[in-house]
Amino acid sequence: MSQSAFRLIVRKGPQVGQVFHLDAPSHIVGRDPMSDITIGDPEISRQHARFTQTADGYQIEDLGSTNGTFVDGQRLSSDPFPLQPGQSINMGSGVRLAYEVVDTADPNLNTFISDDAANWASPPEKVVEGETGRFSPRRSDAPAVGDFLPPISGSTPDAYYPPVASVSSNNNRRNITIAIVGLLLLCCCCILFTWSGYYVWGDPLLELLSSMGIISLR
Repeated sequence: MSQSAFRLIVRKGPQVGQVFHLDAPSHIVGRDPMSDITIGDPEISRQHARFTQTADGYQIEDLGSTNGTFVDGQRLSSDPFPLQPGQSINMGSGVRLAYEVVDTADPNLNTFISDDAANWASPPEKVVEGETGRFSPRRSDAPAVGDFLPPISGSTPDAYYPPVASVSSNNNRRNITIAIVGLLLLCCCCILFTWSGYYVWGDPLLELLSSMGIISLR
């Protein structure tokens, strides 16, 4: 047994062509914005009618509206009235609704996914079993660690970015070498100054340092 859904289509009124799906146990139709189905027509009461779900579909009940509710031209009382698909519902003189059934088992109503949608998802990653465990093979066009990056845009094909790790390592070694050479030169200068002061300048240097209070000759 196929399941059926029901809907209301506005055939006359301020919202002609609008579709309201009946998908709840109860729907209140009226001019009030808080109604389940709001229709902005001056002849519709704020709470005009109620649609209630039954085993066979829906029934309609007038909620004491000013201008009345009509089914196929017959004005309803306050008693619920069972609806049949294809019937016309008038609310006042300005709004007419069509009550229709929608068979959800109808293959023409199914939603199909475009064939292109299959291309939106990435293909599953291939997993290879190896001696050291499971791994994914690297793409043939992906650069390995240490490979040169693609050419700089707008440059000749031979211009490549060097590996970042290699440049950093070379800079560190150069800085260490400069520091060691500078330290050795400083030590040599100190030794030369001390030797020349002691063996070349002799007593005058010592007397000068003594007069400056740097050393004491006592």
